[in-house]
Order: sequence, then structure tokens, then C-alpha cells
Amino acid sequence: PGTVPVVGARARAGGRPGRVMIAAPTRNEPDALDSFLVVIFLAGIYLEFAPHITASIPVPAAPAGVAGLTLLLRRRQWIDERQLFVLLGVIGLYLASTLCVADNVYLKERLKGFLQISYSLVIGYGLFIALQRYERPRLARLFLGFSLFIVIGCALENYTGFRAVSDAVRTHLFQKYLYDSGLRDEALYGGIRPKLFSSEPSYVAYALTLYAFAWYVLSTWRWKTMGYFAILGAGLFLIRSPTVVLGGALMVPYEILLAGRSIFGRTVGMDVKLTKIIVLSIVVVAVVGIGAARFFS
Repeated sequence: PGTVPVVGARARAGGRPGRVMIAAPTRNEPDALDSFLVVIFLAGIYLEFAPHITASIPVPAAPAGVAGLTLLLRRRQWIDERQLFVLLGVIGLYLASTLCVADNVYLKERLKGFLQISYSLVIGYGLFIALQRYERPRLARLFLGFSLFIVIGCALENYTGFRAVSDAVRTHLFQKYLYDSGLRDEALYGGIRPKLFSSEPSYVAYALTLYAFAWYVLSTWRWKTMGYFAILGAGLFLIRSPTVVLGGALMVPYEILLAGRSIFGRTVGMDVKLTKIIVLSIVVVAVVGIGAARFFS
């Protein structure tokens, strides 16, 4: 199955004509629409555009929700039964913890929270089954592209007239839920922080930290550690948010749990691994101290 015979394309041993088996196109690889939906998902969790069904019920990250559900439905053949059982089990535990309480005064709010976290798990699984079909370098380029977009966009917003374009988009998207605390930013951070199409600066910082760390984990570039710190440093300078500093702290568990194992033909010894952990810990502490002294004092 999955091959098409072509007669006469090659001769067998002894000069007799034979058959060459040519692989037929497979449907197990992500296509252009899958890639588009993945980009929409990542952009959706960055923007955190949440239209309200009612005055008190928002749909978190609606573009990501649409993209995740679409991926889940159109690629349902990729769903693994064991993964599905685990997902349903986790959702069942959340439901039990929501209902099994003595006081039902806030049952409505708890159910609302249960629906939102279940929604997040389901659309996240839709993204997961798509991403696991991509090659590692391709995913690394995707997350690097998002990281550079944020860094360059924040630089343009801080030092050019691009802030007006960003604010116009934000006003159209978010309307009632805009971050507008310029005086607070100037008092605490020494200037107005960039929002770059999102509703508030914290979303920019969260997204940069997440996407940059994803690139760091996926990348096989020799100098990726320097590149990672360069991205975090630029983000800290431009966004002026302590959240970006967490990107350095995330390196420590990654180096302990994953990077020290034999992966891609490379094994890191315990002595080298411990040295890296110590050095990384010193760097993280230094970055935190410098960041606090420079931006948050």
C-alpha cells in the first residue's frame, strides 16, 4: 500500500524488465493549510483577542480556538487513542474537582472556569497533533520568526511612528479592554512600554518568552545560547517587563532534564552538565539583578 508500480522503468538483474515501486503522495504530512492554521494559533495566543459571548463570558484567544479546533477536526486521523484517553481523563478530573465541593455558592463561576480550561486543553491538543508532524528545524524557524517579529516590532514602536499604527489596530480589536496606563509606565519603567497590536505589554512579554524558549529548545544551531540571550536581552530592553527574565530561568530545567541526555548523537557527561547548570544559574542571577537595577528600581 502507498506505492504505484511503473513497468519498464528499470531492468532486473539478467536484463529482464522489472518494476520500480514509486512512493505515492502521503496524507500524513502537514500541508499549507495546516501551516497557516498553526501560524493563526500562535498569533491568536499572542494577541489574546477574546470576544465576549455575553457580558461576562469571553472566548479566550478566539483565533487560536478556531485554528486549534480546525486542526483537530481536519486531522482527526492523527489522534492517538492513548493521548485522547489521557486528555479526557484530565478533563474529567477538572470536572470532578469543580462539582465535588461542599459550597455551591460559586458553582456558576467554577463551571465557567472549567469550560475555559477544557477549551484550552482541546485546542492545545489540536495544535500538538499538528506540530508533532513537522520537522524540528522547520518549527525552530517558525518560533524564531515570531520572536524576531516581536523584537523588531517593539523597536519600531519605541523609536518610530509605528506606535500610531499599533494603537489603531488595538483600538479596533479590543475597544473596551485596552491598556492605557502611560503615566504608570513612565513612573515605573521610565517610558511607555510597547503593546504591538496586543491589549497590554504583559502579553508581548509572555509571548516573546514562550516563543524564544521554544526556539532555543528546538534549534540545533551551535550558537543558539548566545542568540537566545540576545533575544531576551533585546526584549528586556525594549519591553521593560520582568517576565522576560523568566526565559533565562527556563533554561535550567531544560539543561537538567533534556539537554544532558543523548540526543542527536551527542551525550553530555555529568561533570559538563553540572558545570553548565552552575554557569547558567550565575548568568540567570546576573540578568535578574541587572534587569532589576536597570528597569525596575
